[in-house]
Amino acid sequence: MRRAIFILISVLIAAGNLHAAPKETKSNTKPDAGGVLIEPSEGEIAAGAELTITFPNAMVGTDKIDMSGQPSPFVSEPKIEGGFLWKSQTEGVFTVKAVVAGAKHRLTLVRDLKDASGKRVDAPGWSAEFSAAPFSITSDFTEHEQLDSQPQIPLDSNYNVRLTEVAEHVYFQDRDSRQRFPVDVILRANRCRWIAPTISSLTDCSTRKVGARCRI
Repeated sequence: MRRAIFILISVLIAAGNLHAAPKETKSNTKPDAGGVLIEPSEGEIAAGAELTITFPNAMVGTDKIDMSGQPSPFVSEPKIEGGFLWKSQTEGVFTVKAVVAGAKHRLTLVRDLKDASGKRVDAPGWSAEFSAAPFSITSDFTEHEQLDSQPQIPLDSNYNVRLTEVAEHVYFQDRDSRQRFPVDVILRANRCRWIAPTISSLTDCSTRKVGARCRI
């Protein structure tokens, strides 16, 4: 009878740097300073979220409205990837493309930000803060006394991961001998499979999609 084999998953799997969830601290942000408003002004954000910022005075000419590739009037630490679009002379929308897992992102206005007339925006201390969910991997697989010659186990992550890193940090391990068995990674039509231990070559795939189910 085959001995039970377990999967150990390293927390190092990630598309980028993964931050541990920060401790809760009282916010000292000023998301309405100087009449500059942002909506939402706090909470959790993820890829696809939209942040709408409004200024009391015109910030751009009418020729910049709905023009893609415009610089954002605010910056984030750590960086939030995304794109900014002016919807009017006073209002713009930032669409989030990627965040840092588990981090608190603090937004501040661009240094020496000026309005359409060339006057410096007077909003001392303006800032807003948003959190991103910690990186996690889940599976509905449970302990088995026997496994097939090529066991496959579904795994889901809440962020994109690089399949080559998955193959490096995810493995099967014999419960008694502690011997590790490498996995192979296959991606077909946005569905990836991690197969072990009889296939020896790794299929080098592109970054997996959020929500895709993987099997090892």
